[in-house]
Amino acid sequence: MPVLLETPAPTLWHVTHHFKANGLAVSSRMTVVCLVGKRLWLHSPVPNTGVLRADLLALGEVAYIILPSKTHHKVLENDAHAQLARALQSLG
Repeated sequence: MPVLLETPAPTLWHVTHHFKANGLAVSSRMTVVCLVGKRLWLHSPVPNTGVLRADLLALGEVAYIILPSKTHHKVLENDAHAQLARALQSLG
């Protein structure tokens, strides 16, 4: 059972990431959808902590990542999660 991810539906999860931007407290939310074959679709990825990584691995394999803006790639640059790298390679 996921620790950080909240589940509003059987194959849908989300997690909120709180941070500061220019001194202002803001947040973003990653949405995770489990597709056929336990393939995961991530929208607006957040930093991948050890606990979040364990949650995602328990749900399936990351297959798709949607970056809704140009700044979201910075989250991935600082994240060494092997599944995320494989998913990005499969898109290209």
